Amino acid sequence: MRTGWQRIVAGAVTAVAPLAVTLALGTAVVWAAPLAHADPGDAGFVQQLSGAGINITDPPPLVGNTARTICALLRDGWTVGTALYSAKGENPFLSEDQARTFVLLSQKNYCPSA
Repeated sequence: MRTGWQRIVAGAVTAVAPLAVTLALGTAVVWAAPLAHADPGDAGFVQQLSGAGINITDPPPLVGNTARTICALLRDGWTVGTALYSAKGENPFLSEDQARTFVLLSQKNYCPSA
């Protein structure tokens, strides 16, 4: 027979287990989503970044997804100056100049009209 605290712990584990599975599956879907939207130009974009001295080791589709996010911000009225903070948030190892280059190359490659 379980004591009061054992019933509480057992109930908490039973209640949390489905949430953990849901979160794990949700995380898998979030990580798979950018890969499903890979652009053939992503590898070229990563090469341009490398040519500018920005070496990113993430797979090109993930880097391209960040660039497309930057474009969405620019289309929503963000300036290059404010969008670079989003780039730094995604890639904290970037200096401010590198983040600016990332934003400008994102715009050039993915949304030249933004």
